[in-house]
Amino acid sequence: MNRLRPFGDFDGRFIAFYLIALRASGFIRAYSNVVSMPHLTAEKLARIPMPLPHLEEQRAIADYLDRETARIDTLIEEQQRLIAML
Repeated sequence: MNRLRPFGDFDGRFIAFYLIALRASGFIRAYSNVVSMPHLTAEKLARIPMPLPHLEEQRAIADYLDRETARIDTLIEEQQRLIAML
């Protein structure tokens, strides 16, 4: 487990979405030491390339992803409700 603190011109949501995308793509597993569980050392985490768009662009991307994930969550809840009714 690593803890990141954004500083300066970083939006924490942008960083979180970026790391989630890296994990979903398999990058973290391939980049990590794997014995029984992937282990991403702080040193390796520090060497992961991080895109650096301007803060306003990071916020725009994070806002968009927040909206879309909320929309997807709502659709999933509706589907689960419909399945339960069936």
